[in-house]
Amino acid sequence: MRHVVLGLCGVVGLVSVGWGIKELIFLRAAWGWVVLGMMALGCPWIGAFRGWYPARLLWRRLVLGGTGVLWGLVLVGVVHLGLLHYAVRDQAMLEKPMRTSWGTIQDQVFSAEGHTSSYRLFLPERRRMSRPTGLVMFLHGAGFTGRIYERWLAQSFYPKAQELGWLVVFPSAGSGEDMVRRLWNDGSRPETTKALGIPQQRPWLRGLVSLLCKTYQIDPKMVFWAGHSNGAAMVMSVAALEKQPFGGVVAISGAISAERLAQKPVGSPLPVLLVHGEKDALIPSAGRRSGKKQVFVPTRETLAYWAEHNGCVVRKEGPFTGIRPPETEKAGGIDILFYPKRCKHPTLLWSFRQGGHMLPGVPLEKAMAWLLMLGMDGRMIAEVKTADLVLGFFVQASLGRTFEFLEDSKKTK
Repeated sequence: MRHVVLGLCGVVGLVSVGWGIKELIFLRAAWGWVVLGMMALGCPWIGAFRGWYPARLLWRRLVLGGTGVLWGLVLVGVVHLGLLHYAVRDQAMLEKPMRTSWGTIQDQVFSAEGHTSSYRLFLPERRRMSRPTGLVMFLHGAGFTGRIYERWLAQSFYPKAQELGWLVVFPSAGSGEDMVRRLWNDGSRPETTKALGIPQQRPWLRGLVSLLCKTYQIDPKMVFWAGHSNGAAMVMSVAALEKQPFGGVVAISGAISAERLAQKPVGSPLPVLLVHGEKDALIPSAGRRSGKKQVFVPTRETLAYWAEHNGCVVRKEGPFTGIRPPETEKAGGIDILFYPKRCKHPTLLWSFRQGGHMLPGVPLEKAMAWLLMLGMDGRMIAEVKTADLVLGFFVQASLGRTFEFLEDSKKTK
C-alpha cells in the first residue's frame, strides 16, 4: 500500500509539474499545477521521515536524493519561467494619442477576415510635408507584442522616421497573457494552425496596410516590411504571396519553412535583406530538422530563394562574399553574402559571426539576457543598430541605390 501511494504521488507530481510548465511556457496561468506537482513530489520526503520505507539507510538516501534533484530542477525551471514572464510583460493600451518631440503615437484596434488585434502607430509631425510618404511595418517575434517591440525600438526608430516622414507600425499578432495568441501564422504549416487554433493573419495584415495607405495616401511601393524571428518569417511570406508590389523586406533572425520554400513566390521582385547571427541557438543559421523532416531551411538557401525570385544569376558554388568595413569588425566580423549579377533587385545576407538571436543594438531586459545565455545563444551585437540597418536599407531601396552598397561591399573583400 505504501508503494502504491508513493507511486501515485510520483505520477501526480510529474504530470502536474510537466503540464504546469508547458502551460507556463505559453504564458498561461498554471502556477497552481506546478505547486501541486511540487507538493506531490515532496511526499516521498515526508514518507521517508515518517518511516514509510524500510529502515535501510541507502534506500532512504536514494529516495531523498532523487526527489531532491527533481525539486531542484523544478525550482530552477519555475524561476526561469518567472523571468520569462517578466521579460515579455506587455504595456497597457494608451488611453489617448501620446505626443512626443518626434510625432504622435497611437493605439488602434483593427478587424478584418475574422481576426481582431491591435497595433501601435507612429505618425510623424507634418512640418515639412503635407502627408507621410512611407510606411514601415515591423512584426514582432513569437510570444511578444507590437507594444513590447515598440518599447525596445522607439528611441532609435522614431527620430529617423520623423526625418523621413514615414509612418511606423508595430502590429500585434494577439494580446493578453497567452503566448499562443502572440504568434504570427502564415498558414505554411497546417498542423501547427490546427494544433494551436490561431487564424492566418496574412489577410489581416493586408487589410491593415490597405487601410493605412488609403487613410494617409501612401504609395504601396513605399510600404516596407521588417520583422524579427517569427515576425521575420511572416514578412517573408507576405512578400512572397501578396501580389501587391512593396518597397522592400528586412528579415532578422528568421527562417522560412520547408513548406514555404517549396512554393514559388507570386509577389513582385523587391529588395531583400536577411540578417542572422551564426551563433543563433533558437533559429540556427544552418537550419533545423525534426527527425527526417526539415523544419527551417538554412539562411543560405533562403538567400538563394529570394535571389532566384529577383532574377539573379544563382551560381552553383554559392553567393559572393564581402566583409564589412573595419569600423564594424569589433562586432565579431560580419560576412555579407549576395548575388549581384543581373538582379532586378539585390538580395543580401548579413551574417554576424558571433551574433545570437536578438535584435542588433537593442539592450535586453536582464531576464531575457539570462535566458538566452542559458540557451547557449550568441551575443547581442551592440555595434550595429537595428534602426540604422532597417531604415538605412529601406531608404536605399526607395532611391534605387542598393546596388551601390553592393559595389562598396565588394571593395572590402
